[in-house]
Amino acid sequence: MEQVPSVRTAASGTAEVYVESDTLYVSGTFSDLSGHYWAAFVHYGAEGEEGNRMFRLTAELNEEKDGGTFSFEENKFQLRELQREALREGNLYINISSDRYQEGEIRGQIPNL
Repeated sequence: MEQVPSVRTAASGTAEVYVESDTLYVSGTFSDLSGHYWAAFVHYGAEGEEGNRMFRLTAELNEEKDGGTFSFEENKFQLRELQREALREGNLYINISSDRYQEGEIRGQIPNL
């Protein structure tokens, strides 16, 4: 999935997302950011749309600070009813930013859960 607005970099990542009861869990990895890691969030927004930040993800960074991992233990979030509805409709995505692309360098839409 492309970043909105789109950027061209070698950065890539994968994530695993699941819900248990009313809690959202996120884990994954990312690498090759074009700058140092800036931040990562779960956002509200449909595919191809830019959306608002909902949850800040906690990452453990590599030595170069251009990649890292997210663990389920550090990235669990209590969902409200409208957030659960957005998740069911596929209207949440993960966005990872670098200091070069602070609005986002990697984006991945979370499929309907």
